[in-house]
Amino acid sequence: MAIENKLTKKLYRRLILRYLFFGSKSSLFILLLYIMWWRILYTITKIGQMKTNIPIFLGISFLLLLMFIHIIVTYRKLVKREINEDLKIVKPVHPNFWKWTVILFSLVTMVGGYYVGSNAVNFNGALAWKIQELKTETRVKLENDNFYAAKLDGILDSVKEKMELEPYLMTNDLKIDFEKDGTITDIYMYVYGFDQDRKLQSGYLIYFDKTKSNKVKIHKQDWHGEGTTVYDPNNDLSIVINMLKWIPVKDEVKRWNEEHYAVMYKGIRNWGIIREGIRYMDEKGKVIPSISAPGNSGPTISLYVPGKEDMITPQRYIYKPFFHEE
Repeated sequence: MAIENKLTKKLYRRLILRYLFFGSKSSLFILLLYIMWWRILYTITKIGQMKTNIPIFLGISFLLLLMFIHIIVTYRKLVKREINEDLKIVKPVHPNFWKWTVILFSLVTMVGGYYVGSNAVNFNGALAWKIQELKTETRVKLENDNFYAAKLDGILDSVKEKMELEPYLMTNDLKIDFEKDGTITDIYMYVYGFDQDRKLQSGYLIYFDKTKSNKVKIHKQDWHGEGTTVYDPNNDLSIVINMLKWIPVKDEVKRWNEEHYAVMYKGIRNWGIIREGIRYMDEKGKVIPSISAPGNSGPTISLYVPGKEDMITPQRYIYKPFFHEE
């Protein structure tokens, strides 16, 4: 008696796909690549190290893509054949081999997805920090990228076009690099924002790298009055703004005749007995050379040549309101 062949084309195609993905010896190689793919992805999302890990990640992804293309090409060739009743073409290594392969692929996907996902929350990894950065980042274009003309208030004016700042601002970390012609190349500063009651409400990380983008990036951190930083009127940002207006930066750097310069502010500093390169600046912007006055400290702006501080003495301007040297 003849046995009816109940193997339909639909079932035949399903068996071929099952065999190619999970039932052949090459499935083990694909599984190994898949495990490595998740391992590298976990490393990237945990600690970053993009220069090292991204090429490896792309290489493994490319191999997986090639394997997938190979499977699709093989599948299309097999479906064009006549249905083989004994299924020798799609006979697995072991009857239950494909089941274990499916289980392993599923397990790797769940474990890998869990650990990569954990790196995206609660600042557990580099991915979480990057997501937070993207959520809090605002970009603005500098209206004027010439430091000689824009000064610090010009930079802040560009920031204020995108966001409203608190009435009282303070900083103790500011650095601006610029070229000989005044073109700004780098900006890095952190500004604290205090409300009318002098309570800390926000923090603003402001930075710019001309080699990477033509826009200034601002990351806002909300403190909601619960920050520990205390407002100090002697360190108000307006002091830094006014000092940079008064300091003849362009004329000062001409005598150095270098290609790259920088200004830096690190808050109130004490210079002890150091007098070389130090000048006082009063509340009207008048520059007074320092000789032997007591209290050689205060809000200080340094004008210098990066990398040549030991060869070219930086010019340091200390804000001394109401001080007049006798």
